[in-house]
Parts: sequence; structure tokens; C-alpha cells
Amino acid sequence: MTKFFNTMGWVLFKENEIKFDDVPEQDADIEGTKFKKPSLRLRNAIWMYAKLVKGVEDNDRVGHEQVYIEQMERAILAVKSKLPEE
Repeated sequence: MTKFFNTMGWVLFKENEIKFDDVPEQDADIEGTKFKKPSLRLRNAIWMYAKLVKGVEDNDRVGHEQVYIEQMERAILAVKSKLPEE
């Protein structure tokens, strides 16, 4: 089972018998980003930024939330600054 550690693939659950046609033809996304929502990808990136750049510990939820709020506010202001004036 350890040969599948840290790899992408398909796992199928079905109450009835699984037929070959039930298995998706395309490969599972190797990078792991294809099926993640952009908001989740952004949150994960900010988590890593907080950890690696800001030095926030993994178990410091308050610290991570504070960095998340700061970074989201910066992103919001950046988008708003590009909006045409009314």
C-alpha cells in the first residue's frame, strides 16, 4: 500500500458492482490542482506563505488566520484599485 503514498489516482466507491465503464478515462491530475477550487488553492498558498515567509507555526491557527485576513485584504484592495471609477 505504501507504493501509492503521495500519488494521484482514482478511488471508486459504489454500492453495486463497479464496471470498467465507471472508471474515468482521463488520468487523475498529477499536480493535484485540477480539481481544487481556486479559493482552496489560494487559502493553501496563503497558509504556506504564513508558514515559510512569516514563520507561523503549523499549530498556530490564530497566526494563520491573521495572515490570511491580511493577504485577502491586500488582494481585495488590489482588485478594487483596478475597477473603473463611477
